[in-house]
Amino acid sequence: EISCSLVGSEMCIRDRIQTMRKDAGFEVMDHICVSMQDNDKIADIVKKNEEQIKSEVLANETKYDGAVGFTKEWNINGEKVMLGVEKM
Repeated sequence: EISCSLVGSEMCIRDRIQTMRKDAGFEVMDHICVSMQDNDKIADIVKKNEEQIKSEVLANETKYDGAVGFTKEWNINGEKVMLGVEKM
């Protein structure tokens, strides 16, 4: 049950990042930096799935000490988190 919810959260995070890429006006092949703040649970999920998430959203870097660039607050499976994306 826990891993199922983690997988759901990971997919949800990835979808939110893809939405943010589109909303920020990035090109499909643009490489990005993903950043976040305000939620250790979400940060832990990203850290555990970091390589897969980075690969699927074309992120070269992930930062956990503050959301920068194009930012948006999301509610992911009941957890509020501020995510940021910026072009590399």
